[in-house]
Amino acid sequence: GFWAVGSFVFVFGFLIVMKRSWFLATMGMGQIFLSFAPSYFLYYGIFQQRYFGVFNMLSIFIILGIGADDIFVLLDTWDQSELALEAGGFKVTKFSKMSYTWKHSASAMAVTSLTTMASFLANAGSSFPAISTFGIFTSMLVLVNYCAVILYYPTVVSFYDKHWARKKFCCGACSICPKPDLASPLRKLKKHDDPGVDATQESQNWWADIFAERFIVRLKWFIFVVLTIVIAVFVVFTVQLRPDPNPPRFFPEGNNFNEFGPTKAEYFARGGSVFSLNQQLVWGFDSEKGPIDRTGTRATNETD
Repeated sequence: GFWAVGSFVFVFGFLIVMKRSWFLATMGMGQIFLSFAPSYFLYYGIFQQRYFGVFNMLSIFIILGIGADDIFVLLDTWDQSELALEAGGFKVTKFSKMSYTWKHSASAMAVTSLTTMASFLANAGSSFPAISTFGIFTSMLVLVNYCAVILYYPTVVSFYDKHWARKKFCCGACSICPKPDLASPLRKLKKHDDPGVDATQESQNWWADIFAERFIVRLKWFIFVVLTIVIAVFVVFTVQLRPDPNPPRFFPEGNNFNEFGPTKAEYFARGGSVFSLNQQLVWGFDSEKGPIDRTGTRATNETD
């Protein structure tokens, strides 16, 4: 619970700092956590899964990262939409900006979401129930989060741009919150001496002309050999993997929850459940002669 809350606070704060908006961060985190209910409906109702283990709860850390990443993709595309429309000779309106944002961000997130879902669904064929159910539930989380970020979050951005984009929105505890502005922050990065060149174009030119030509093209065979060696090493170690003979421990040594299972199996369970214990009740002892002498016997040994 501590790490889950810590992760939530970190991602929430990171969204606030990077996008300079409490509203966008709050709606984004709400969208991520509201994904759990529809995901559980698909998990329970469609896939007919009844087991919900510890691994399934760990998916909260995964969806926090994926959800925040999708939000940044959509917001960054929105930030770039005005310059992109102007460069293409299109009229800049709220509708055209959202149309450009949705088309480009939805297709980009679709690729990453589908690959992530496929990687988790690959665990569905595992013979371990904890792993297979974890893969199914997490893949459903990724699916629901993708649907939410392309259907729900654009409305959040449109509402924010219309009502609060140019208004100071602070918690009131301090005055350090900068004024948020979703209206093309990239425009501020344009060169004063050459209005036709912006920082985005400069970055693209550096990656295409300098990095690709001087490093990737010249060192392509070296990079290929190094990657081949790395993959070969991974394969060698992968085929040597063996299952751990000891079951995983989710609690520290000496914890009551950690010791309950082994203690039950050693002293009580004779079958698949503690309810299979045989109990014997003996009647007829004279209470006036005192209690039964149990010296040298063990309460959990049925032969004593």
